[in-house]
Amino acid sequence: MLDSVRTLTDTTTTNGIEEFLRYPHLERLGNTEVEGIEHGRTYVFPKIDGTNASMWKSSVGFHFGSRNRELRVDKDNAGFMAAMLGSYGDNYRRFLSSFPHLRLYGEWLVPHTLKGYRDDAWRKFYVFDVFDNLTGEFVDYDDYQPLMLEYSLDFIPCYTTVINGDYEMFLHEAKKQRFLLTDDAEHGEGVVIKKYGFKNVFHRTCWAKLVLDGFKEDFHAVMGPNEVGGKCNEEKMAEDVVTSHLVEKEYNKIVNELGGWTSKAVPRLIETVYRCVIVEELYDYQKKDLKGSINFKTLKHFVVEQIKKHKKGLF
Repeated sequence: MLDSVRTLTDTTTTNGIEEFLRYPHLERLGNTEVEGIEHGRTYVFPKIDGTNASMWKSSVGFHFGSRNRELRVDKDNAGFMAAMLGSYGDNYRRFLSSFPHLRLYGEWLVPHTLKGYRDDAWRKFYVFDVFDNLTGEFVDYDDYQPLMLEYSLDFIPCYTTVINGDYEMFLHEAKKQRFLLTDDAEHGEGVVIKKYGFKNVFHRTCWAKLVLDGFKEDFHAVMGPNEVGGKCNEEKMAEDVVTSHLVEKEYNKIVNELGGWTSKAVPRLIETVYRCVIVEELYDYQKKDLKGSINFKTLKHFVVEQIKKHKKGLF
């Protein structure tokens, strides 16, 4: 189902303003998809741990989306659509009425994995990107930031720019950022790194992410795998990349979207986690850390075993 949904990385133009367009996947810094993004001037943004959301306007009214689908009144996502149709969404609707060719992407901040946000931060829509349906490109931060202030919209600010950065520089910035965090929170989730105008080797616009070690699944490029003698490639990989955080994060996304947990969602959790392993981890992991081939049926078996380990109560 996911592959049938258009994303903003498609090369086709976006004349159909009424249609849902999925936000591009953030790639781990160091991944081939974002190779070279660090060259030149990059914008560094806090990464917050809510649920992906979008909002746009067409000739028939306002539309709202989650990561993978357009929302309906009877099929919301953690109350996002209801909130945006209420008084909280007044300024967002006013903005899109003034700029109907623009599309807002952001994070609807509801309890997910990271709990250390201020009490006044929750249940707000923090815009992190603005897409121009007419040009088919993202709007530069320097251009949309004044509009966010003018219309009093909540948004994720760029807190620094880096010229020709490297991993250690971005890691240093990630540890510094305190956006929306309580005073006693250890750290945020990490950072998103953008270079406007950047096209990867596949000619797609793509942003990078760096997630701190509390979110281990994005840290293997530096940490390396935990080698355990006598185990097959598939078992070693599953143990390394299917972390408790990854499972909990995908579990919470499903709970937020469904409004609760049901045993019928177990297959969805398995498929979602397995897809994360294949899409986000396999290429780099195999290139750096594995010798020999991968049997995907065996890999999925060990992914399921790790999910069972981390969420015993579901099975």
